[in-house]
Amino acid sequence: LVRSLAAGAGDCGADTEGATEGSPLAVSIFVTHLVAAYDEKVVMSLREKLRGLGPKCRFYTTNTIPLTTDLLLEEPQVQVLSIVDFLASHLK
Repeated sequence: LVRSLAAGAGDCGADTEGATEGSPLAVSIFVTHLVAAYDEKVVMSLREKLRGLGPKCRFYTTNTIPLTTDLLLEEPQVQVLSIVDFLASHLK
């Protein structure tokens, strides 16, 4: 699904197993490091593709590459997770 999203193909709609017509499947995508070729145009393209997939498609990533993730902070379908909080809670 992530490869299809990056390529601009597919959607989270009725052609996805488990979805019915008029009721898209809820999908969550997690990417640990959003490299996005370190290119704002690539990030904006990803944002538009997420919007096109509809509100039931959610995207999660860590803030390890602020150059790309800072561009998505205001996007309602995106949650940028703090790597510092994760490390603090898991490294004792």
